[in-house]
Formats: sequence, structure tokens, C-alpha cells
Amino acid sequence: MPSGELQAVLAAYGIRPRAMNLVTDNPKKPVWRILHGQGENFLKRMHMTPGRLEFVLAANQHLNENGVLTPPVVRTLAGESYARVEDSLYVLTQAVHGTEPTYEQHLELITRSLARFHAAGRGFAAPDPAEEHSHLGVWPEHMQKKLAELEHFAARARETQPQDPFLRTFLAEVGWFQNQIRDCLTRLQDGRYDRWVAAVRADGCLCHQDYAASNLRLVDGQVVVYDLDSVTRDLPAR
Repeated sequence: MPSGELQAVLAAYGIRPRAMNLVTDNPKKPVWRILHGQGENFLKRMHMTPGRLEFVLAANQHLNENGVLTPPVVRTLAGESYARVEDSLYVLTQAVHGTEPTYEQHLELITRSLARFHAAGRGFAAPDPAEEHSHLGVWPEHMQKKLAELEHFAARARETQPQDPFLRTFLAEVGWFQNQIRDCLTRLQDGRYDRWVAAVRADGCLCHQDYAASNLRLVDGQVVVYDLDSVTRDLPAR
């Protein structure tokens, strides 16, 4: 990324960095750690449309207001919740340091915090001009797609008359996974899924989609949730 673009982003926040380093080198979503006279921040380039980002930020605010801790979003000098330079979008957050939980030691705490996340998502309404993001009602379509993919891969493996150990193992095991998907589709079509989707549409729910220990930090005994980039509407079971 040209240094001039990054300088323009920092200028939008009135930041003159003393030190700055790249901490996540994902080419689509890089993250920088910034030290300056007023403290420490993290800057992330968001790989999404403005409308999708509006949804993410509104969901983040709703969750905060209902008891979910996330790194606070810093507004630009113009009062905006993100900065835009040409076609790139950036979000600046306050630095929040803590320890990463482990499933061995903190499973109950992680599970309770996940339940709190789902409960806090109730009643969320995406404001204009946010782009609605939802997986409600699409599980049957998703499972059908996965079944078709497995059938495609199995057909290709059989055509090769495989001697490769991986292909032989794949063909020996793929039927079990196909049967699991067919069983899932049968249960999804018995009416219970549709009723649950209807209830969640009425009540509201937000799902993180990557609620893993790597996206959580323990700070003074509380769970702070990171990386809401994929937040969506869906059943809590997701």
C-alpha cells in the first residue's frame, strides 16, 4: 500500500505516529499497531463494501450496548466511524491487551460469553445505508451445495482409477459424509428449522461466525471479542 494512502488515513484521525508496525500481513485485511502521543491504536483495512462495513459497525455498537465487550472504535476528526481513502476503508480501534483463553482452562467462560453474545444480538436493526447480511433460511441450500461438491469430487476420483493413497482413502470415507449431509437435509426439511428461522427473524440474533479462542482475550476476568468482520444474522447454533 502506498505510504501516502496510510498517511492520509492517519491524518483523518489527527494521528502523528511515533512508531508503527504491521502486525497482520493479510494482503486483504492488514493490521497496523500505532504508537503516538495520545496512546496506542490498531488500524485495520476492511475488505468489504461501505454498506457491509456499516452493518458490521452497527452490529458492534448494538452488542456493546447490550454487554458484549469489543475494542472501542475510534472516530475520525469528522466524527465518522471509519476512514475512507479512495476505494479503501479503514477502522481504528483502541488497543486492548489481554491473554488468549484456552479451551482446556476456560471452556465454560468461553461458552457463557458466546451465549451472552447471542443474547445481546436480539433486537438488532441494521440502519440505512447498511447492507443486510444474513444466513437465515439458507442452510438447506448450503447443504445441497456441499453434497453436490462431494459427489463431483468422488466422481473425479473414481475416473482416475486411483492408486494414490489419499484418493483411495477419500473414496473409502466419502460415503459416510454424504450420508451425514443427507440426514441433515432430512431434518432441515421437517419444519423445525423453518419455525426456528421464523422465530429468530422476529426476535433477532447476531452470530460472530468465528467465535474461537484466537478471537477472544481475557481482560480482568472478562472476555473481549475481536474481529467482527464476518458478523451476520443466523441461528445461534451456527
